Amino acid sequence: MSDTFSVEQLQKMKHALGLTRIDKPNESYRNYYNTDEDADWEDLVTRGYAERQGVNGYAGSFIYRVSERGKELLKQIIGNFKEVD
Repeated sequence: MSDTFSVEQLQKMKHALGLTRIDKPNESYRNYYNTDEDADWEDLVTRGYAERQGVNGYAGSFIYRVSERGKELLKQIIGNFKEVD
């Protein structure tokens, strides 16, 4: 099992958590990423850094979520962030 991650994977995880906002870059306000089946996300799911929900009713897409393990990984890489419900 490799502990390396692509820039794209890390960006997708940050986007899923809402950590790409300019006005509040250290505040996570969500945890979802809606897309067709995605190789980057599937790799993260396989390694335990993300979870996938079944097919979404919208155009047959999937909902990916960053797992607790994935959140801890991001905190190690980008620093701590606040999780808002």
